[in-house]
Amino acid sequence: MKHYKNHNLYFAAFAFGFASMVGQILLLRELIIVFYGNELSVGVMLASWLFWVAVGSWGINNLLHLLEKKFKVHNLAYLLLPFLLIAITIILPASIFLVRNIKNMLGVSPGEIIGLTPMSLSSFLVLALPCLLFGLLFALTCRVISRESKEPPVEVGKIYLLEAIGAAVGGLAFNYLLIYILKPLQMALFCGVLNICAALTLINIRTRPLKWWAAFSFMILVLLLLIYWANPLDFRMRQIQWRYLKLVSVVDSIYGNIALTKLDAQFNLFENGLLVSSTEDPLTAEEAVHYALLEHPDPKKVLLIGGSLNGSLDEALKHPVEEIDYVELDPTIIRVAKDNYPKELLKALKSPKVTTHHIDGRLFVKRTSGKKYAKYDVVILILPNPFTAQLNRFYSLEFYREVKMILKKDGVFSFGVTSAENYISPEQGQFLGCLYRTLKKEFSDIVIFPGDYNFFFASPTRGILTYDPKTLLKRLKQRNLDLKYVREYYLPFKLTAPRIEYLENSIKQAPRTKINYDFRPVGYFYDMVLWSTHFKSDIKYFLKNLDRITPKAIALILSLAFVVLAILRVATTKAKNLPVHISIGTTGFSEMFFQVVVILSFQVIYGYVYYKIGLIFASFMLGLVLGSLLAIKIIAKGLNLSKFYITTQLAICIYPLILPPIFLSLEPVARTSFVQSFAVETLFSVLPIVAGFIGGLQFPLANKICLGQEGYTGKTAGLLYGVDLFGACVGALLTSAILIPIIGINVACYLTSLMNTFVLLLLVISYLKWKPKAVV
Repeated sequence: MKHYKNHNLYFAAFAFGFASMVGQILLLRELIIVFYGNELSVGVMLASWLFWVAVGSWGINNLLHLLEKKFKVHNLAYLLLPFLLIAITIILPASIFLVRNIKNMLGVSPGEIIGLTPMSLSSFLVLALPCLLFGLLFALTCRVISRESKEPPVEVGKIYLLEAIGAAVGGLAFNYLLIYILKPLQMALFCGVLNICAALTLINIRTRPLKWWAAFSFMILVLLLLIYWANPLDFRMRQIQWRYLKLVSVVDSIYGNIALTKLDAQFNLFENGLLVSSTEDPLTAEEAVHYALLEHPDPKKVLLIGGSLNGSLDEALKHPVEEIDYVELDPTIIRVAKDNYPKELLKALKSPKVTTHHIDGRLFVKRTSGKKYAKYDVVILILPNPFTAQLNRFYSLEFYREVKMILKKDGVFSFGVTSAENYISPEQGQFLGCLYRTLKKEFSDIVIFPGDYNFFFASPTRGILTYDPKTLLKRLKQRNLDLKYVREYYLPFKLTAPRIEYLENSIKQAPRTKINYDFRPVGYFYDMVLWSTHFKSDIKYFLKNLDRITPKAIALILSLAFVVLAILRVATTKAKNLPVHISIGTTGFSEMFFQVVVILSFQVIYGYVYYKIGLIFASFMLGLVLGSLLAIKIIAKGLNLSKFYITTQLAICIYPLILPPIFLSLEPVARTSFVQSFAVETLFSVLPIVAGFIGGLQFPLANKICLGQEGYTGKTAGLLYGVDLFGACVGALLTSAILIPIIGINVACYLTSLMNTFVLLLLVISYLKWKPKAVV
């Protein structure tokens, strides 16, 4: 007798696929707020997520299978499935609460840096429960439907397909709807309601009326919570997260999380956990602006990227400037400030000299560089260190080249990074050396001011910049500037010859410093190494030596691994499906690599990846859907699966080779017309579809091939799903944190192609050996 109808199981797969995607995006955004979102932390988060989903799909599923055999309980999967679907309603909101309270549990104050070890452990533990749940749900659904079907591989393929459809719809819904109308807690509860509905379709109201009505009553309670109490509860959870500061406002915009806190009279604005501005901090505001404007003999037209809400715009208006373009990507930041700041702090935004542009600063510079009349005397960049790939875009050779194009011949470009007053460590020197060497490639004259912040000034013409405090003070008096810090007693002390000489020597003598490019963002890797020195851990020594890795060394390791595996494949008759398992693992690695590469490349060009990350994930899942549909048709027609499987592996070898030329050709187009820019964005949405299609085609084929030898559908599907996710886990950890910053996107694509080519050869060897049995 059938326990569940197939269409109910399809709906369950759709529901937990939807919840998995929305939950992943929600928890990733929440973790980025807690850990500031550098690429190592993002890699750890994604790896933790994929690891636990793999454990749930393979490990826990196998454990349940053993329990069923030992205690002869054959309906355990049937009993657990509705219960686990309902459990999503509790586990997702609880996970959000735990993530927001990681710092409180670790005894870390808001704004304080968390070390790599506690960051990794807390991410690993907090993500365990929801990820185990989603992985186990997939495996259990496959097990249940395979027991009730005459064609188990086809039905497992359909479950894979429906989960992918649910995930695709979840990503699109998050990107275009949910983020605009619901708070994070409400989104989690909505996912819970959807999965309770799926559980209700599995519970037979006639045979189990008590369970059905209990689940239905729980759903009504959750709906009431979602509608009436979720908003104040969400804000209360945020207040607990920021409990050492008074939380004034918190908003989740399409670009990220904006939190405004208050300490006495000072307002502090955080974007995705990073402090971007503070009021009542005149030293920071004065240094960020006045040094740059005093370096220019007569600044009239100024471009300010970031920094207005800390008073920098007010300081710039004290000079006899005629026009200031202020660039701020997220209009929510301005709106939050207008709703909460005292009016006197917002006067500068209303000045007739100021024009505010709500666009990514990098994109603004790109589009301005093509306009002959848009030449600036001074360009001031006021952003945090290149702590992430998104921020790194403002410290790359390509950006410096674009800035040079919008500067007049005697123009000045300025930015500041955190440093040390009296001691430059080797790691600090390497980081500063990278910025200096990159800047030197485009600008002939560079001056660097020492201090807790090192301010870089660059000009395309020699003789414009100066270290002479007398010259700067003369200009200060000529402009009638009455400043608190940048004045007579401060500048001569700051610009003493020994301090300048020590800083310049520390930078120029830094070993093994590389140029920072858009598509080889080594700048954020050096900043990550510098970040690791804040903690008593050996991780800094590990990270410091990673930049010794060369593409040749990676290629050699891949070659040796292939030779060993090829010899084993030819020499043994056991483990006939090992090449298939290896290919599923490397495909998981590659698929995650492709997603990270597309996300980072989009970020390089446009800068607002948070706005599109849901769409990129959804596009990938849409590709999985299309690939799975084709695989199901191939299996149903009884075609030669081995040949089709080898063809998919060939596609995985080719795909990474086409990415570098596509990115290089798209980058200059994005700064032209709106239509061309829209076309580029559309293409970025298509690229994940192609990658997802290949992966979606391969998994059902692998399941059918392996089933011919291993014989147990639920166990086989869980194993392959687990191997796929373990590969993706490794890909998430290595790609953004190590491969891309050290060897660059282009070379990493070529090496990924090489790895998959070796796997292709293993599959061909295996196919030729076992061709009579049509087993790879």
